[in-house]
Amino acid sequence: MRGMRRTLAAALWILAVGTGAACSDGTTISSPLAGDYWARGSYRLQTVNGWALPYTMRNDASGRVLLAAGQLDCERTTFSQALEFEDVGPSGLATPRQTVTLGTLAVYGSRVVFRPSTGGEFEGTVVGNRLEYTIQGNMGPLVFVFEKIS
Repeated sequence: MRGMRRTLAAALWILAVGTGAACSDGTTISSPLAGDYWARGSYRLQTVNGWALPYTMRNDASGRVLLAAGQLDCERTTFSQALEFEDVGPSGLATPRQTVTLGTLAVYGSRVVFRPSTGGEFEGTVVGNRLEYTIQGNMGPLVFVFEKIS
């Protein structure tokens, strides 16, 4: 009986060490849904590529597109992002519009993986009360920085 316990203990130890080694890449990553959900809450868009809002997304002969505001709401496993734009024609007349993106999210340590319902995936990080992510835009990468408001 005693030998059987030692064998079982050794087998469990090998399984634990093997599993830890197989999952380790030098960083500490918790499973999604584990621990405290510090990423949950509402965030307001502060900057795009380091510039305050409104941010000029496009400016050419046909007009300008300004990103005027944004909000990101993160729940336990879902997110909703609303971005408010102003389309400014050559005459200077501004037409507001809003885009809403819904999807799921998973939190791994300070990483947040967003999976929009429209497809694809992008990754962000949370440090303190700031959430940041980078996506590829038509003119290059766009770095969005949000600040937690609740």
